[in-house]
Amino acid sequence: MFPALPDLFPALLSFCPRPNITVAHAYLQDQWIIPLHPRLTSVASSQLSAILLALANVALLPHVPDRRGIGVDLQPFSSRGFYLWHMEQRPNDGFADCIWSNAAIPRCKHFLWLVHHNRLPSAALLHHRCIVESALCQYCGAYEDQDHLLLRCPLARGLLNYIGWNIAPHLTSFRELWDLPYFSDEASLRTRSTIITAMLWNVWKARNSVVFSSLFPTAADTRLAILQDLRLWSIRMRSPSDKAYLHEWCSAFDVN
Repeated sequence: MFPALPDLFPALLSFCPRPNITVAHAYLQDQWIIPLHPRLTSVASSQLSAILLALANVALLPHVPDRRGIGVDLQPFSSRGFYLWHMEQRPNDGFADCIWSNAAIPRCKHFLWLVHHNRLPSAALLHHRCIVESALCQYCGAYEDQDHLLLRCPLARGLLNYIGWNIAPHLTSFRELWDLPYFSDEASLRTRSTIITAMLWNVWKARNSVVFSSLFPTAADTRLAILQDLRLWSIRMRSPSDKAYLHEWCSAFDVN
C-alpha cells in the first residue's frame, strides 16, 4: 500500500487551506491549480515541484464514467457492504468455531470471544488501563491475568481438581482445554465447546463473587452452577446425539 500524500509531503500540507479537495477542484482549464497559502518555505516549494512533476504526465479522461464502489465488483457503498468486504480480506480464525458453534447463550459466547482476544477484564488488564490500582488477584494475591484467573488461581484450580481435570491448571493457554483427554470420541466440537464454555463462565462468575460481593463459593457450588447452565443449554442443542451426550456427561458429572 502506498503512503498517503500528507505523509509524503508534510511541509506542503501545512500550506493547504483545503487539504481534502477533489481532483476536479484541483484541475482547472487543463492545468493543475492547487490552492495554497502564499510564501511557501523552501521545503514546501520543493515538495510542490515534486507533485507537479509527478502530475505532468497524468492524462485525465473526462469522457470515462467515474464509477466508484466497494471491491472489484464496485458494489454500492453501504456500511453492511463495506463490513462484508473488509471481513473477506481478513484471515480465517481457526478458533472461531469453538466460540460461535456452541449451545451457550450469546452472553457466554461473547465472554469466550473476549477471552480468545485476551480482553477479559482481569485485574491485570484493568490496571493496565488505569481503572484499578492493583493488578493482584483478590483471592490469592498473585498477578491476575486471564490465564491465572481461569486456570491457575486456587479458586479455579480447586474446581478443576474437584472435577478431575488435574492437567488443566498446568496448561499454557485456555485453548488447550479443547485437546484434553476428558471427552470421548463421541463428543462433537459443539458439545465440547459448550461444556468448556460453561466451566470457564462459572469460574469467571465465582471470581466476580469474590471481587464484588466478598462471597467465596466452593468448588461444589460452582459445579452445581455448571450443571444448571448445561442442562438449560441442552435445550438449544439441535442434534439428538449432541443432546444425548451432554445429558450423559451431566449425569456423570453430577456426583454427590
